[in-house]
Amino acid sequence: MNMKIKINKNIWIVGLITVIFFVLYIQYRYTKQSLIRAQQNKDISKTFLIRDKFRSILNDAEIEFRVNLNSNIKALKDVYSLYKNIETFNPNNIAKLLNKKYPGIGKYEVFVIDRNYKIVKSSYKPDEGYDLGIFPAFKKMLDKIFKGKQKTSISYIHLDIASLNLKRYFLILSPDKKYILQVAYVIDMYPKAQEDYYKLKANFKELEDIKVYFIDKYFIYPINMEKRYFKKLSLNSLTKLSFK
Repeated sequence: MNMKIKINKNIWIVGLITVIFFVLYIQYRYTKQSLIRAQQNKDISKTFLIRDKFRSILNDAEIEFRVNLNSNIKALKDVYSLYKNIETFNPNNIAKLLNKKYPGIGKYEVFVIDRNYKIVKSSYKPDEGYDLGIFPAFKKMLDKIFKGKQKTSISYIHLDIASLNLKRYFLILSPDKKYILQVAYVIDMYPKAQEDYYKLKANFKELEDIKVYFIDKYFIYPINMEKRYFKKLSLNSLTKLSFK
């Protein structure tokens, strides 16, 4: 009888200990999951904060592009009227004229594209010699202008991978119909982006790195926030960033 009571008591103690350990394990799992979720939510909040910082810079630039749209179109018309022939057409001088005539946050660049889709003259030297025909979407757009299906074209906002400036392009067929005249309106957003980048790194010291990318309709551009490239990527390198 005493042996039976002792066995039952031992079973009861073992059962109680098992229940206690089970409850503690459940509490541990719950606490661990709660801490993980809290950390994940904290990380997500940081991610959104970082994203919104850089998005606000792009939003400000987009407003600037929109505000200057009419002036940009007038600048394109000026370039068209100033073109006499390819020999006397000087993109550097015309870009200076446009920047003086239409002062603002943005600056103007001027380009000439031949029927082989190459940039043969440019006030922005890193682009000279570039073959835009290597990109199907660009080639299709240029063909529409060369074939007279479209009188002018206004691009979406691009990121120039060399200067890390934002650019919007305006295109029109030259009076002699041999070339496409292109005007770029350029906004330098890099100093502000770099300033915010270093502030974020200082505020979130636990972050090993902050990687920033600019994604447009056709490309994913990695942005070096430590320094500008100041070197144009080769066409082969640039096509690797392309969706199409």
